[in-house]
Amino acid sequence: MGLDISAYSGIKKLDARMNGDGEAIDTKTGVLLPQDGMWFTAWVNPVFPGRAGDIESGAVYSYENCTCFSIGYARHAGWREKLAEISGYPLAEQVHYGRVEKCYLAGALSGECGPFYELINFSDCEGVIGTGVSEKLAKDLAEFKGRAMGVSEGFYDLYLKWKAAFEMASNNGCVRFH
Repeated sequence: MGLDISAYSGIKKLDARMNGDGEAIDTKTGVLLPQDGMWFTAWVNPVFPGRAGDIESGAVYSYENCTCFSIGYARHAGWREKLAEISGYPLAEQVHYGRVEKCYLAGALSGECGPFYELINFSDCEGVIGTGVSEKLAKDLAEFKGRAMGVSEGFYDLYLKWKAAFEMASNNGCVRFH
């Protein structure tokens, strides 16, 4: 099991709804949308307000371009920890499975803003990040690229995938965690 990431550009809300079978239906004609993969359903995660102000939760969207990648949950957690470290967040304590430990992720989560904050403090399983926040994260990724190069090849490869995703979503799009 893991986290799937899809980044979209050129999104457009469709006049469609989802039926009980998970299929998109044109609300005017009642016809199923083609299963060609050129549409998706957005879910705005209410636990993380402000991440997708330009996206309507539950709406069906078409898109012009898409890129996808996957990452295991444990690797994603480690990647966010390293991202928080290179971003300059302080070490802070958190309780993890009944143990108190110090980590940079806790330092990032104790604040309300900063480099990559909207990505570090986001669901590891479901939700969307909209165009405006994607633009901010794309800038953060461009700014910290040099620091990311020095971490490890695996970290940097994943960093470049996130960078490409948020750059794509900056063009009237979004990044979907699913």
